[in-house]
Amino acid sequence: MAARRIPALALLLLAGLVQAEDRAEDRAAAARAAVEQAIGQPDCSQHAQCRSLAMGTRACGGAEFYLAYSTQRSDPERLEKLAAAHRAERKAAHLASGRMGTCQVLPDPGAHCAPATRLCTLGLPVE
Repeated sequence: MAARRIPALALLLLAGLVQAEDRAEDRAAAARAAVEQAIGQPDCSQHAQCRSLAMGTRACGGAEFYLAYSTQRSDPERLEKLAAAHRAERKAAHLASGRMGTCQVLPDPGAHCAPATRLCTLGLPVE
């Protein structure tokens, strides 16, 4: 009888871990959406208005990706707070899943004002 309980208990624990991971991923997605909404359309008229924002966290540290934003349209301090919330949620998702990762640093690509679109984009300007 006890032997039958162990697999059932293991399944219940696994289901609980999956639910915790799903909740952590949902919170991270909501935090990312809040950042993207705060960025809106990153309009610009000069390179100095464009910045890159580190988003998420890799399992062994460092940013997962970057987003370009415009200081003309967005408050950098508010974006940093929202990005910090996203990093915390991504870290929680990593912990909930037990995920591991390669320890590679993703360098900050910087951002510039693309002349054709007048939008901030990642990377250095091509002149």
